[in-house]
Order: sequence, then structure tokens, then C-alpha cells
Amino acid sequence: GMADRFDYDIAITNGEGHKSVQSDDNVRLAAGGALKLTERMSIRVYVDSLSLENETQTNIIGMVGYADERLSFGLEWNQQTNSGGMDGQDRDGLSVYGSGDINSRWQVFGRYDEVGSDRFPGMTQAWNQPNDGTLMIAGVQHTVLDGLIVALDYRHWDSDDASLETESYLFLDVAVGF
Repeated sequence: GMADRFDYDIAITNGEGHKSVQSDDNVRLAAGGALKLTERMSIRVYVDSLSLENETQTNIIGMVGYADERLSFGLEWNQQTNSGGMDGQDRDGLSVYGSGDINSRWQVFGRYDEVGSDRFPGMTQAWNQPNDGTLMIAGVQHTVLDGLIVALDYRHWDSDDASLETESYLFLDVAVGF
């Protein structure tokens, strides 16, 4: 039935973790729900609200995902209002990501993110323009032996701020498990 396909969660946190002493009265209220549409496809919606000194910051996130034995991909949309507690500083983003197994020891992965912010009346550019733009990641991962994984990925960042240089990086990651 529907109850077997639906999960939800709620949380009230101070946002500082269990090892830090609470230094302010800020509390984050959060709720999320996921619905398994089919055995391999699901959707999730998450909302949180954080009371800050000036304004309440709110995040709304929607996701649809697919996964089977060899392939997974997802589409995610994010909206943040009053970012950093500043009235009218809104941000939004769209992400598409996926990974696939070539065989039992080789995987490929990729991601595309587009993030933006609002433009205040009378301004010629968005309030967070240097941090707005697109990020692309593509890579390959190899399990050399059990407990040793090597990944090579290319990352390309293109800011909406034309005065900033496009950034491209090549990363080599090595993970050793015991």
C-alpha cells in the first residue's frame, strides 16, 4: 500500500551539532517526505526554516531519482530565500547527476549544477553574481582492489560574473579502506 512507499522525517536542531555549545537562539525546523513511485524511481521534497538575527532563511528542495543495479541519476531543484538571514537575498539551483557501472571495477560519473541569485531593483547584476554560474564534473572511478579506489575527475566552473576567470581542475582521489 501507500504506507510502504512513503517515508517522512521531521527535525528540530540548533544547527551546531552535539559537540558544540549552543551560542545563539537559532533553531532549524525541517520536514521531508519521499515517495517511491516504482521499485527504481522516487521523489523527495524537503523544507527547512532557520530563524536568524534579521530574517528567517528558508530552503525548499525537490528531487527525483532513479537507480538500478548499474545506473543511477537524479534531478534536483533548490530554492533558498533570505540567504544568510538577509531580506530578499534569494538563491536557486538546479542539479543533474548520474553514475553508471562499466563493469564491477569501473564506474563513470557526472554532474551539472547551475546556481543563481536574484537581482535587487536598480541593480545591474545579481546580489551574489560572483558565486552564480555553472559547474560541470565528469570522471571515472576504478576499484584497484578491495579497499583501494582511485578516481580521476575533471571540474569546470564558469561564473556568471564575466570579470572572473573560468576555472578548470583535474582531481585524482585515492581512497584506502581498512
